[in-house]
Amino acid sequence: MYKYKLANKIQEGPQLKSFQQERVRGFERVDDLLGQLAPLLAAAKADTVKFYQENPDSLNVLYGTDIAADYILDLIKLFKPE
Repeated sequence: MYKYKLANKIQEGPQLKSFQQERVRGFERVDDLLGQLAPLLAAAKADTVKFYQENPDSLNVLYGTDIAADYILDLIKLFKPE
């Protein structure tokens, strides 16, 4: 269940509580970043559609969707329970 464990330099008290709170806040940060991604994807898709409509013979790649998908799959593996 536990994938990682940090060195046991923090044993108890306020430092432990602060550490745990920071770890939980990390999820909020990830969630906020994912929220920023959705509109960026929509805009990139619209840009790509417009570009290909204006340049029907183009083979240009405007955004690296293949690598983006690979990164997202890596993130899914990171958070998916085994």
